[in-house]
Amino acid sequence: MKPINHILCHLLPTLMVLALTSCSKSDSPAPIQDEVQMSLTLSVGEVSGDGTRAPSDGEYNPGDAWENYIDVFKPGNVRVVLLNPDKSYLGELTDFIITPVYTGDVSKRYTLTASTKLDLSSGKFKVMVLANWPSYPEGDLTLDKVWAQEFTYQPDMPSQEHPIPLYGIKDVALDNIEYDIPVNLGRIHLLRAVAKIEVILKGSGGEDIPEDDWTFDKLQLTHYNNKGFCAPEVSSEDEYVKDNWLDDYVSEVSIPADPEPKESLEFTPVGDNRYVVYIPEYKNQGAGTNAAKILVKIADSIFPEKEITIIDNRYQPLDFHRNVWYRITINKKFEASVDVIPYAVVDLDPIFGVNPKTK
Repeated sequence: MKPINHILCHLLPTLMVLALTSCSKSDSPAPIQDEVQMSLTLSVGEVSGDGTRAPSDGEYNPGDAWENYIDVFKPGNVRVVLLNPDKSYLGELTDFIITPVYTGDVSKRYTLTASTKLDLSSGKFKVMVLANWPSYPEGDLTLDKVWAQEFTYQPDMPSQEHPIPLYGIKDVALDNIEYDIPVNLGRIHLLRAVAKIEVILKGSGGEDIPEDDWTFDKLQLTHYNNKGFCAPEVSSEDEYVKDNWLDDYVSEVSIPADPEPKESLEFTPVGDNRYVVYIPEYKNQGAGTNAAKILVKIADSIFPEKEITIIDNRYQPLDFHRNVWYRITINKKFEASVDVIPYAVVDLDPIFGVNPKTK
């Protein structure tokens, strides 16, 4: 038998080589991950902190609770799609979590975290978010399919049962994406698919009055569409977010070929002498006798039934755009004034402008 020291002399060089080889492997670069981690903020009607968007020529209105609602607990209610810069379909995010950040009865802010194996190495792509749609197209959610999707007007919209369809699209341009570092895509501005029309009663001098001081015998919208598109035909946030009251909304209405026009829609009382309807987009310009007007008859009043037509600064009938709030104030002298207001949003930017007149 060979002495132990003789065996060790022969084994030590081999052990040293193995040790060096082992060290070399541990110092080699880690394998490249194939998933991109990302986060996104959905702010719906919230104005606070660095999320505030208030252009110098006016303020936005944050909207009421159900106007900002996203049903994050309904499976498949929120869809997140990635597009190439040329608008072609890249893929859909299926592995994501949405967390409501509660600030009241209904959350106004949601955080979305996701991961994807799609190739985002260029750092340039579009993110499209769809929420609260009654149904989604089959197959790939291309822009053509998304823009063609319709919803039917529901008298109780917005509510938990029938929330407002939402749409937003954002261009992303990053210098580089590292697979081991999460990417924050910032905020996305969502557009509501309906217009809001509100009538407010005031005293003779424009002062607030008790709710039972005077009421309507009739308060109706003469014409409206029973169907609308869930999304407008816009492919970039730049088309509807300009931080400017006069321009900060979708400039053209998007209306189905057969919108199923209806007549005589009753306003709903919501307290404090306020009455509201929410409707799909409606084109008043060129509508002639089918232009939507507001019929008003005050109870126990010497004034007869009156029609209110909302017109713009060119004295043309004003189209009813999605994400726009039209507010009509009527006093006891039967004088009416109209405001077209942007929903104050950080991300669900209901945006309006113009100071129309009435006749």
